[in-house]
Amino acid sequence: MRYATEHALYTRRWGKEELIIDMYVDDLIVTGTRVEDIDSFKRDMAAHFRMSGLGAFSYYLGIEGTVDQGIVFPKTGGSRLQLTLFSDTDMAGDIDGWQSTPGVLVFLGLAPISWLSLK
Repeated sequence: MRYATEHALYTRRWGKEELIIDMYVDDLIVTGTRVEDIDSFKRDMAAHFRMSGLGAFSYYLGIEGTVDQGIVFPKTGGSRLQLTLFSDTDMAGDIDGWQSTPGVLVFLGLAPISWLSLK
């Protein structure tokens, strides 16, 4: 299934099993509930395309995770996850160069997922 709002994300579901494929430039990120399904998908793709497997990754688009602990985005009260961005600047706080120091903090649900501070 291709998502209307995310054109590079595909899923295949059967029962409780799910396979998720995300395309980013010339890379495929493949994950799912069963290793056997991931391996089968990779074999199918390799039959049609030249591929190289880079193995497990721990960093993707600014989100860092681990193989044994994963990435957890807690939900509260059964509500949907909401992306929230906070930004602030000190409005030319550097009196010598009249430069501002901006800061940005991004949350997915209650979990901070990205931050930025520039001077």
